[in-house]
Amino acid sequence: MTVTNEEEFIAWLETQPQDVCVVIAMRAAARVLPVVTHSRKSVPSDKFKKLAFLKARAILVSGVAGNAPTPETDSAARSAALSIRSTAESALSALSAADFANSAFSAADFANSAALSAASAADFAADFAADFALSALSAADSTLSAAASALSAAASARSAAASARSAADSAARSAAYADTEQPLTELFMLPIWPEPTLPDWMQSALEGQHNIFAEAPEYAFWREWYDGLLTGNPLDWELQRRVALIPDEHWEQGPEHIAKEIKKIQDKFAREQQAQRPESVPELEKKSLIQHVQKLLQSPQNTELTAIGTAEAIERVISEYKTNAPANCLPDELEHLEALPDLFKAIATTTASQLDQSEKEKALLAQIEALNEKVAQLEAALKTAKEKTLNGRFKVAAIESFGKTIGSAWFLGALGLGTCHFLGLPPSDITLENLRGYLEGMQNAEPAVDVQTTPALPRTTDT
Repeated sequence: MTVTNEEEFIAWLETQPQDVCVVIAMRAAARVLPVVTHSRKSVPSDKFKKLAFLKARAILVSGVAGNAPTPETDSAARSAALSIRSTAESALSALSAADFANSAFSAADFANSAALSAASAADFAADFAADFALSALSAADSTLSAAASALSAAASARSAAASARSAADSAARSAAYADTEQPLTELFMLPIWPEPTLPDWMQSALEGQHNIFAEAPEYAFWREWYDGLLTGNPLDWELQRRVALIPDEHWEQGPEHIAKEIKKIQDKFAREQQAQRPESVPELEKKSLIQHVQKLLQSPQNTELTAIGTAEAIERVISEYKTNAPANCLPDELEHLEALPDLFKAIATTTASQLDQSEKEKALLAQIEALNEKVAQLEAALKTAKEKTLNGRFKVAAIESFGKTIGSAWFLGALGLGTCHFLGLPPSDITLENLRGYLEGMQNAEPAVDVQTTPALPRTTDT
């Protein structure tokens, strides 16, 4: 179904799950964000700056909630909505006729933009999100007449505002309608404007003088975040999630304070990424991964069998090792290996399920990302373990059992190929290099010495 008008848009939204409606709404709100961040004065008021940054918060939180909804992100979204509603009401009541006249954008755009992001975060029920997404396109009408009366003494400015609003309204509607043709998994990775060239009014607001996102240093994170929305290369979703969950008491202290909190989060996140992710397991590029998932679903039987086969191979060697090894359990650094079969089985189950295509893509995308993270954790743990001495850690029976099971050539090959197949990576010499290095180090390590104890003999006495 191709959506071409408001009536069709409403009908389409009413058939969609809530996560789709939330994402459609978030993208609609993001499109008009520059109108709010574009100041009408050379020195923006504190209320104006606070409203702009709270709107950005609401959009970010809505995006996180749509990408991976949790009770925590739901709560954060509601808090963001309450904050922006309160600030928007006081900020809008303070705007004067001069404020309107000095802008090429009507007060309707401004009010609509503020209300939009508040609504996007307020509720995740599908019917509410549908109303919200529609209001993203048309709620400006009720405020336009107020703006026109305020500008009655400035006909030329009013004409420019109406013209800009008309162009903005048309562009926003077309972009929202275009979103209905995309699967949910791709919406997170598509530029918010479907055309490669931004609308003139958008470009003017984004690059014009006094846009606080472009000028103020405390908005550095937000500039990078919004650029990701414009280009279809969003910031890491885990980083965004951590920003979204900053407690309310910090947000209430304003943009400068939040900038410091975000910098702490960014620094910690960068350290974790550097420490936890070995070179042998690279980050998955989202757009490429979406294309890979779609390719996997073109051959569902082969995808299902490959996932099941890889899971069974892992379970088989672990079981055989435990049967023959004295400890009857894996070393601590191999605990992540035991988690892999369930991840491969989940991929198989999703592939064979009766979910529609977009739901399958979304589920597989999350499952493959989880697989990548678990393999990264396995490789990181093994890298740490092999950097320490392996001498004296394993008994001869354990070393021999490793060589026949987890360390066997057939298993390492099967695990490497199976992992690369689902991660969409070409097998190479660095594939599972820490697992291979760990097993090689074990085979060359000095075995643990069995301490033989001689039972004490009873004391004898001469008679």
